Amino acid sequence: MRLAEVVDVSSKFLALAAVILYQLGYIDTGTLVSTLSALTAVMASLLLHSYRNEVRRAIKGMGKPRLFLVKTLQGETVPIQRGCRICGREDREALEEMLREGVELGELLKSFEGLSVEELHSHLRHASSLDEEELRERFRVKEIDLREEMFKLLERLNNLYTKLESLDQRFQEGSLNPRIYIDSIGERRQLLSKIRETIVTLTQLKSELRTTQQLSSLLQRLSKS
Repeated sequence: MRLAEVVDVSSKFLALAAVILYQLGYIDTGTLVSTLSALTAVMASLLLHSYRNEVRRAIKGMGKPRLFLVKTLQGETVPIQRGCRICGREDREALEEMLREGVELGELLKSFEGLSVEELHSHLRHASSLDEEELRERFRVKEIDLREEMFKLLERLNNLYTKLESLDQRFQEGSLNPRIYIDSIGERRQLLSKIRETIVTLTQLKSELRTTQQLSSLLQRLSKS
């Protein structure tokens, strides 16, 4: 057993012993609180030591901008950063195609209105390379697989339809009297509304996200699903 594990087990044993001694009347409240505070500090230090790498990464990542890596239905990975004006352009795909062809930045500025050299360089920092390790060094990366999200939505859609079918089946079998069935109309309307929202989100998924506006809209819809 490593030293850290020995200290951790010992701290927990001493904490338990302190509580027992307090219950038996051997130590007062002040001694109990002081002892538990000291042991808590020791255990917290051990916890931070054990997860120091994770804590270091979390602290380091707090100052990084957020980057979404969206995997499309065709399996292509598209980086989208909310703070990037180029990621939000409708003509982003055409602009990036010209970049891949080696068109000079000066020519791009003439071809696309409202662009600056700084914005192009900023966009290239996350759009020119899809090396995940490199991107994670620069950004807080969140991956979104549109195929997985679509399967989740399809499952939800199937569950909603199943609930509707269950209501109809119970009525046909006589387990719901007409009055209760009429009272269930409100529930049916809610289910139909959720089905409609799910279908709209599925349609948006099929449109293949390319801009931050589309991504923001999709994330809002998925959060409600």
